[in-house]
Formats: sequence, C-alpha cells, structure tokens
Amino acid sequence: MNKESPISARRWAPLIGFIALSMMVVVLFVFAILEAIVFHSLALLLLVLLTILLLTGLYSEGRGLLQNGSIEKINAKQALRDFAGVFLGALITYILAHDLGLGAVVAASVVGLIAGLILPDDGAAIYCGAFVGMTSNNLLFDHGELALAGVFSGVLFFITRPMFVGVGGRLGTIALVGSTLAGGILSREFLFTPIPGLRLCSHIMAVSLIAAVATFALSLHRDTGPVIASSVAGLVGGLLLPILFPMNGSTLAVVAICASFTGMSSKKRIPNMGWMVLAGLFTGAVFIFSTPCLGGAGGKLGTIAFGSVLAVGGVRQLNYMISRQNR
Repeated sequence: MNKESPISARRWAPLIGFIALSMMVVVLFVFAILEAIVFHSLALLLLVLLTILLLTGLYSEGRGLLQNGSIEKINAKQALRDFAGVFLGALITYILAHDLGLGAVVAASVVGLIAGLILPDDGAAIYCGAFVGMTSNNLLFDHGELALAGVFSGVLFFITRPMFVGVGGRLGTIALVGSTLAGGILSREFLFTPIPGLRLCSHIMAVSLIAAVATFALSLHRDTGPVIASSVAGLVGGLLLPILFPMNGSTLAVVAICASFTGMSSKKRIPNMGWMVLAGLFTGAVFIFSTPCLGGAGGKLGTIAFGSVLAVGGVRQLNYMISRQNR
C-alpha cells in the first residue's frame, strides 16, 4: 500500500507554518480583547466580533490548505534565496534604524523601496526581513540577537509560501513569530505602551484609513506592486507625520506603515475600495487596543494588518453564506 496519507511528509512543513501564523495573530487579538475589557464595553464587543471574524477567515484558509497546500518539491535554490533575503533585510534594517538612527519606520521603508526597485523577485523576502529589523533594541539588544530572529523568520518565510497568498500583513506575521521566538529564548520582556487617549485614537483611525486606501490604490492602479506601494506610504508617513504632528507624529507614522501592510492585499482578498475602507478601519481599531501587547517586537504591525484582512475575509465569507441561503 502506497496510498498517501492526508497529512503526508510533503505537507507537514506548511501545516506547521499555518499553525505558527494562525496562533500568532490569534494571540495578538486575544491580548487586544483583554485590554478592551477594562477600556469600554463597546470596544470589547468590537474586538470579540473581529476575533470571531478572524477565526472564520482562518478556518476558510485552513480548509484550503488541507486540500491544496503543499511543498511538492523542496527547491534548495529558492529556499536559500528566501532565507538570505529575510536575513539580510533584517540586519540591514536594524543597522539603519538603530546604528544610523533612521528609526524603524523610515529604515524599513527605505529597505523595502530599494528591494522592490532593484530586486523585485526577492522584494517580499527582503521586506519581510525589514519587519524583523524593526524590532526594538530594548528587546533584542544587538545584531547577534537580531540575527537569531532573522533565522527563524527566514525558515518560516519559505515554508509558508503556499498559504495566505495576497493577504496583507502576512510578511509581518512571519517576522513577529521570529522576533517573539528570539525574545522568548533570550527571556526578554516586551515593552509596554498604554492605550492612546481619545483624541489620538481618532487620528489613528483617520491615518489608518488613508494609508490603507492609498497603498491599495498605488499597488493596484499604478502597477507598482505591494512592496513598493507600502514602502512609499511608510516613507511618506515616517518623514511627514512627525513634522505635521509634533506631539504624536511618531505614533501616527507607525500607524501609517501598519495600515500600508493592510493595503498590500491583492484584489482576490480585498476586491474593491469599499472592502479596503473596512479593512483600514479594522486595522486602526486593532492597533489601538493592541498597543500594550508585544511591544517592541518586529512584525507586530504586520500581524495587526494580517488579522484585519482575514477578518474582512470572514465578513465576506459570512455574507456569501447568507446570500446562498436566501436564494
């Protein structure tokens, strides 16, 4: 008997990757729920609803993976390129952000923009690494510790290739798994930042909406591709928002690049601007209530976007099911 089992050897790697990404985004959303409990009952209701929608989206993705997701043959050359792209992107971004003082948002945007223009085939891997490199040097203290996160993320990038294709924030979620694993091994404590005040929350929602929509439009309608579109949005936000808003501009720049990851989604995932508006609003809301959680870890912003896009997928899935029942 040579019959292949449902979970064969060629499928275990992407399944592990699926579990890692799913657990990471669910943990972040659960942390946001816990913060919302002490904030306001309406906020709690919203976060619970978003988490249910996220789980619906993950369930749909999981079913598809069991049917189709596999690595038919390990391509050693591609695996090496993916790993090298993530690893080098992480180190270069960390150096630019901390050693040269550019800050995490500008550094990641510069690396992503250069990669997208010069090495478009490796742009996604390098940009994923840039999110690892956004990790605070108060969490991973030096280049060697950052390299450990780069190793984890580089491996995970390759094995998750068959899944979540076109979902904005996927690269950041890979980075968050790597940075949190490294931080956990090194017994580090995440940084803490309180939930913003009401006035800043309104600015966060506005910037999130604008950045998500602008990135989506630039990526799809100007044929720049998602990496360049997100990098441009992050660079503009990172340079201009601290000038326009001296008190809270640094926070709003972080929001801008976070929402730009949402805007990296493909039209298969977010079919039109109406759905992207919803995804941008979801991103802003989750950003606010996840502020105290996993602080300093590279990839957290992408995970916020990842969960928000999957939550929109959950809305679309439920809408489809309801429409079928009403026929």
